Amino acid sequence: MKLLIVDDEDFTRECIAYQIDWASYDVELAGMAVNGEDALEKISTLHPDIIITDIKMPIMNGIELLEAIVRERLNVDVIMLSGFEEFEFAQKALNLGAKNFFLKPIDPAELLNAVIVLQEKKLAQEKKDRKEDDLESFIKNIVYMVYTPEEMDAAVEKFAELKDYWQAMIILQMDNISEALYIGGGHSVYKMLLQEIQTYCSSQEGCYLLEKSPHNMVLFIMRKEKEEAEQTLSQLIVLLQKILQKIDYSNYVIGVSELNHTVEEVGKSYLEASRAVNTKYIYGNDKIYYADEGYPAYLAGLSDTGDLTKEIIDNTVYYNEDKIDELIELLFDIAEKHDICLNGLQQMMYLIVKGIIKHEALVNIDINSLYSNPSSIIMSLCTSDENKEMKRKLKAFLHTIGRQLNKVKIKKPNQIVTKIKQYIQDCYQKQDLSLAKIAEEFNFSAAYLSTLFRINCGQNITDYINAIRIEEACRLLAQEPYKVSYIAEAVGYSNATYFCKVFKKLKGSSPTDYRENLGRGSI
Repeated sequence: MKLLIVDDEDFTRECIAYQIDWASYDVELAGMAVNGEDALEKISTLHPDIIITDIKMPIMNGIELLEAIVRERLNVDVIMLSGFEEFEFAQKALNLGAKNFFLKPIDPAELLNAVIVLQEKKLAQEKKDRKEDDLESFIKNIVYMVYTPEEMDAAVEKFAELKDYWQAMIILQMDNISEALYIGGGHSVYKMLLQEIQTYCSSQEGCYLLEKSPHNMVLFIMRKEKEEAEQTLSQLIVLLQKILQKIDYSNYVIGVSELNHTVEEVGKSYLEASRAVNTKYIYGNDKIYYADEGYPAYLAGLSDTGDLTKEIIDNTVYYNEDKIDELIELLFDIAEKHDICLNGLQQMMYLIVKGIIKHEALVNIDINSLYSNPSSIIMSLCTSDENKEMKRKLKAFLHTIGRQLNKVKIKKPNQIVTKIKQYIQDCYQKQDLSLAKIAEEFNFSAAYLSTLFRINCGQNITDYINAIRIEEACRLLAQEPYKVSYIAEAVGYSNATYFCKVFKKLKGSSPTDYRENLGRGSI
């Protein structure tokens, strides 16, 4: 994985380049540039995978560089840096597709973690693009919802022998990234842990490390017999505890899913482990949480569209004045009832503010017209050390943003769905069109987008895409005698057999029979 560093300050460039041992994390420092224009020239020759760039630079700044990258469709991920606490820059960078945004001075460990996360995602995507159909890739693609419906059917068929296997998911999060990565010499807790886990997984049947960023290690086990799966899961948990104890690291949390049956429930296992991990916001770190132990209902929804933070975000963006106050009171009542620590509340404030900042609706307003120093307002909100003060600041912030958005008449959910439908209509011929692809395009989670579409349209996105494609196929069948394989490809299917299967399901006959019936006038 190649890295390009872009900053007009020699000191900053050299600190990023040499303070982190990039090579030990399989990252090649491909080069450095002094401004956006210099960076574009180097991109064409060095072909970096990831760029870390400052925003304020002479000749061509970081925002202009990102705009050029988007305009020229360059396959590179961008992390933005800024020494200026100006909300406008952060929001514009994220809207243009920047993967992360950091204020200077930068914590090298946090920056390294961001690069590791991007590295993992790019490697997974490259595997998928190369059509490497190994089991690990298959599981990853299910978990992260990157399969198109056609690919999902084909993959499940290929791994049919695993259909009735028992499986579970474990998520390990290391919350003190600086301590885990230990930049500046000495041992790295993360690297030692990673090495031990990789050694175990390579020697153990049915055990896979799906994601390996310091803040989110995802492990997956799959065995034919339930007893074998239970034993493997138990052994892996014990191993993790021993390693963490051995390296004397306590700022961690482990979430464990239930044992689920059949490969179709892989996504369920991931969600269960994610929810279990989020229990740390109540009971703290240095613990293992199991999905079947039970925990407050509101927390179980942390990853769902119905969770409290998302409700607060939605009622701010589509301004509902009374509902905002009601939800904030509910949030703090729950926090008090379950003895959620101050750090847990601060984390929730961060999730709410981040969700609003990244929402596409904010392109409609200039937040600098509301606050002279937006970032200091946001920072003080997320770091308040008293519940009463935190509640007051949160309400004031949400109402200010909500009223301003209401003035410019932000699009309601049904209007968003209309835009999504138009996007599908414009892109149905693309074979990689999927729920995950559309969610990324509109900056929503796949789960949220799926629910939003289903509620407003009465059908899921996959069925809608298939309906659009099959209607176009019918139009082509009624014209010149194109081959079925040609029509399948023309409407977005790479596999003619799968196309015929979908066509028959929707139209009650094969494409060939449909064409013949057209000729006889029976359709």
